Amino acid sequence: MPDLREIIQRHVAAHSRFGSSLALIEKKLSAQLRMAEVAAAQGLSTHAFSMAFGRLFGVSPKVYLNRRLNEEILRTLTESDVSMREIAERFGFSDEYYFNRFFKKNEWPVSLKVSTETVGREISALCCGRTAAGKRNEQRPPKAELL
Repeated sequence: MPDLREIIQRHVAAHSRFGSSLALIEKKLSAQLRMAEVAAAQGLSTHAFSMAFGRLFGVSPKVYLNRRLNEEILRTLTESDVSMREIAERFGFSDEYYFNRFFKKNEWPVSLKVSTETVGREISALCCGRTAAGKRNEQRPPKAELL
């Protein structure tokens, strides 16, 4: 296990070397941001930038960007009442379907294409033996409990 001093030194080195790149990623955080632009801002080729970034941070710059996008999108989803379409536009996705594929590709457990209203109807359907449209489901008896 690395010593705390070593971890701090690596962290400081990474941020001092890539501070401008990290700032650019934060400023332009979007699905449209290309690593070539970030590498150019750092004064490196895309390949050299990717290799150096990966050595210092332990992940590729694209993986880092996708994680930051995921974090900000989830924060926006949980802290606002913005629609999926508006979130997709805000973060540079061409449409809601590309936005949904992004989450599936990044292995999020729940498809975010579904609105909270739809989720509420689904939960109600499970509890009360109704379909998501609110009609009584005669083929399946209501569940006694949710697991």
